[in-house]
This record gives sequence, structure tokens and C-alpha cells, in this order.
Amino acid sequence: MTTTKFCTIDQVKAQLNTADGFTGDDAAIEQHIVNATALIRAFTRRDWETGTHTQYFDTQDINIAIRPGSAMARFTLKERPLQSITSVKYHTGGDFTNTDALTVDVEYRVDLAANQLIMYPSYMSRNLRSLQVVYVAGYEVDVTDTNLLLVDANLAAACAVQAAFSWRRVLNETSGKSQKQDRKGFANYKIGANGLVAEAQAMLRGKTRLLTGHNG
Repeated sequence: MTTTKFCTIDQVKAQLNTADGFTGDDAAIEQHIVNATALIRAFTRRDWETGTHTQYFDTQDINIAIRPGSAMARFTLKERPLQSITSVKYHTGGDFTNTDALTVDVEYRVDLAANQLIMYPSYMSRNLRSLQVVYVAGYEVDVTDTNLLLVDANLAAACAVQAAFSWRRVLNETSGKSQKQDRKGFANYKIGANGLVAEAQAMLRGKTRLLTGHNG
């Protein structure tokens, strides 16, 4: 079970416009950060920690990737962000075990920004078989705070917005205030069935793992 968080107390306080040096509710805010991180993991269907993953593409996937007139065939890897590709193998002799790995910059290239393996269609057409890709993806843990995952700006902001909103909502409820009060600083307060406030959910657009297909 993953336990790292996606944002810090200071990032949440920036959303709340809390005065510098205020520490009275740090423990409560920390718990809201934990809850916000869990909601984001569930919504995106990803853990986001660095790990080694194996993904397979069958002949249908390969045929789809080889588009007429295209100089390259692109395969999007599911886990993000892509750090490196360990090996790429074709299915031969009944399995992948005894197959030599293909050579980077000869049979394939890597596009880290697009999270993609790129292969040359001419080579693939001659060796059209299912494909095994072993790769490393995810974010690293902060060396100065092992409870913090160094995620990208949108993941961190979504965590901070969600944690700030839920902290403020609980504070309002316990003080007897209307839910319509003390929401300044948030652009959209609608909460979805997934528990995420709409502003936070908007920051996660494009980061959710799809349930079908190999499009990441």
C-alpha cells in the first residue's frame, strides 16, 4: 500500500491564504493531505511511485500502430511518467524468455515527454509479433521528506486545492457556519461522486488510466 503524499502543508496554506507561521491546525491539515492524495490515486487509477512495469502489445495493437504513410509507430505506455525503457522484445519460440532484447536507437526510440515507445514500421512489418516492453515509470520520493512524492505541478496543486477545501469545509461545519461561507480562493466548489472538488479534478485531466485499450 502506498503512503506517500502529493503536497505539503505549506502548499495547502497557500491556498488558504493562511498567515506565515501559523501551525495551530497542521496536524489536521496533514490528514486532509493524506485523504486528498488517496482520492487522487483512486481517481487516476495510478499510484505514481517509481516502479518497474511490464506491458504487452499484441499483433492487433501493432497493426493499429503501423499507420499508412507514417514514418514511426508509437506505443503509449500505461504508467507515467516514463523514466526509461529496460527492454523491448518480440514474442518468438513460444515466449519472450529466450529472445534477445532489441537495441535502442536501432530498432526503437524513446519519447519520454510523450510516454511512448517509437518503433520503425519497416522493421515491425518484417517481425510482426506480440511485443513485451519492460520500463521504469513514476515519481521519486523526496530525499529530505520520505513521506512526500515529488509529483508534477498539476498533481501537487490538485492535492493542495482538495486538502484546503476539505479542511475549510470541516472548519465551517464545526463552527456552525453555512457551507456558502469562507470559500474565497476556490473557483469551483462542486464536489463529484468521487469526492474531488471540481477545481482539483480539472487539474487531473489527461492523467487518468483508462480501463480498456493500450492508449495509456
